[in-house]
Amino acid sequence: MDIQLFLMNLKRLESETAKLYDELAELSRRRFPELCLFLLDLADEERGHESYVDSLRRLLGSLEITERTDEEQEELDFSLFFDRLERARLSFQQKRETFLPKEIVEEIVSLESSLVERHALLLSERFELPQEVQRLLTALVSFDRGHVEKIKARAVRFGLSFQSE
Repeated sequence: MDIQLFLMNLKRLESETAKLYDELAELSRRRFPELCLFLLDLADEERGHESYVDSLRRLLGSLEITERTDEEQEELDFSLFFDRLERARLSFQQKRETFLPKEIVEEIVSLESSLVERHALLLSERFELPQEVQRLLTALVSFDRGHVEKIKARAVRFGLSFQSE
C-alpha cells in the first residue's frame, strides 16, 4: 500500500467516524439533548480531520515514499477499525431506547484513543517519510490526542472521569 492509499483509507475512517457521531446524535436527540449537541460537535471535528488528511494527500502527491512493512497487515488493520465502527453503530441502534450517555461517551473515548495510537504507530513504523512529512503527521497525531483530551474533559458532564495519562 502506498501512502496515498493509506491516506485515502484514513480519510474514509474519519468520514465514517463523523457519520457514526451524526447517527448517535440523531438517536439521542429526544432523550439526551446535551449529548446530541456534544456528538454533533464531535462529528464536525471529524470532518475537520478529513480536511487535514486531504491537505496531506495533496502535499504528498508527488513525493516518493518508501514502505517498511507488509501491505496485507496494513489493510487488515484498517478493516478492523471499520468493523469496530460498524459494531458500535449496530450496538447503539439496538439499544436505541436504553443506552445511557455514559455508554456512548466511553465508546467514543475508546475509539478515538485507539485511532490516535494507530496514527502514532504508523508514523513510527509504516513509512520512511521525509522530515517535513513526519512533522505534518506528528501534527495530526497531536491534533488527535488533543481531540481525545477534549472529549475526556467534556465527558465529566455525562458522569465520566478519566485519569491523566
